[in-house]
Amino acid sequence: MGAEQNEEITIISVAKQQSHNPEIQKIVETCIDRLIEFDADLLTVKSLINLWNILKQINDFQIIEKLVKRIQPAIEIHCPEEVKYLTESDLSNWFKCFTSLKLLLEKYPICDKEPSVLIFVKYLSENEKVDNRIKKQLNEWLNNIDSKHSESEKTSSSASNTSVNRGLQAYLMIVVNPEKKNQVRAIASVLCISPASTRKEIPVHLNPQSNERGILCTPKKLPNIVKQFIQKSTSNVLIPENLLGYPYYDHLTVELFLPIAYLCEPVDRWELKDEFDRAVPLGCKYRLVVRSYDRAVKPGLNNEFSKSWHNAKEFLEKQPDARLIQNKIQHVERIECDRLMLLQEELKQKIGLKVICALPESESEKKNFLQAMLMSGIPIAFWTRCPELTPCEVDAGIKEFLTAQLLLNPCELLKKVKTERESAFCCETPEKHWASHLSVLWDNWERMPTLEPLKP
Repeated sequence: MGAEQNEEITIISVAKQQSHNPEIQKIVETCIDRLIEFDADLLTVKSLINLWNILKQINDFQIIEKLVKRIQPAIEIHCPEEVKYLTESDLSNWFKCFTSLKLLLEKYPICDKEPSVLIFVKYLSENEKVDNRIKKQLNEWLNNIDSKHSESEKTSSSASNTSVNRGLQAYLMIVVNPEKKNQVRAIASVLCISPASTRKEIPVHLNPQSNERGILCTPKKLPNIVKQFIQKSTSNVLIPENLLGYPYYDHLTVELFLPIAYLCEPVDRWELKDEFDRAVPLGCKYRLVVRSYDRAVKPGLNNEFSKSWHNAKEFLEKQPDARLIQNKIQHVERIECDRLMLLQEELKQKIGLKVICALPESESEKKNFLQAMLMSGIPIAFWTRCPELTPCEVDAGIKEFLTAQLLLNPCELLKKVKTERESAFCCETPEKHWASHLSVLWDNWERMPTLEPLKP
């Protein structure tokens, strides 16, 4: 270890011990480029110090702490000492902000092929708990980043999907048809969409020798069938000759078209094995979303859904602010089964549904609620499956998804949902984390399964 590196360690150690000393803070600022390794093509020393000074103004540091962990969940596992600094009450705000930037720029500089610090600033600028004056400064900082990156970030902030623009997207669409009593038929296809919007849909056959369409199984065996469809897709279907001339696909999104009786299944917690044979929840390994089978096959429901989907898209393309978006989200904190017809009509004027309480325990009441939701045509819904969570915790978590940028961009929103589920899986008590019990329904009118065998 060189003398220079020893000196840097000493400065950080002293800064931690005397974090409330303004003179120490000045010393750290004068040599911040030696204390934090960062990409010089991305930031200058001046822009780094400017960002640090903006972050120091945020009084509630928990906002920053939670966002850092959300963007890079692995930090909690691999950098426990630094994460501990973020939670210590006797450390000053400026030192915690310094530690956060060091983690994002040095330890985990990239998140899904984007600079972690830019994703962090973008999400922070959209956080409702951050003062508008600070939000303005964060947006100005983003717009003044080195010209190489500013244009791509402006595009990102206006809700374009940068990851989609760079690579091919793959969607495994698994349709579950309640064909017989206590039996379902699962039929799958992979849809590949290139950046130029060229499409190719490929059926996924688990038993190519059979003339039977899909796989007939009991509900209990459905998780295993889904695992087999995923394995078949990644090993035999998503191969170079099916990728429309692209060398790889960016992400695999798993879309489960479920009948109403299965919409509340904890599909995100079904276990898979990763490449090293470790058990991991489906919702942590892939971008996962639940969709409605009934809308795919019933013309009346499909028509209401189409109307609502187009209205929502038109509204979001106007880039409404957070207040207007919240007004367009139906907030439900208590399900009143005797006014579901009224709720159904109210939803027709909204773009999404946020339920912060658990759905009714009674199967008939739960079914009636879900029927009202589907008949309204509402394309987006979030709800929790756990009655023991505090409503304010669920509310705060779901609100993070409700921005124009994310709601216009399904890939980015589902990436954020996946990140939340990873955070839950990695924490000490996953069962107590709200994201362990989150269900997300997101139907996309522009992307429906078209294979002939999917029709009833």
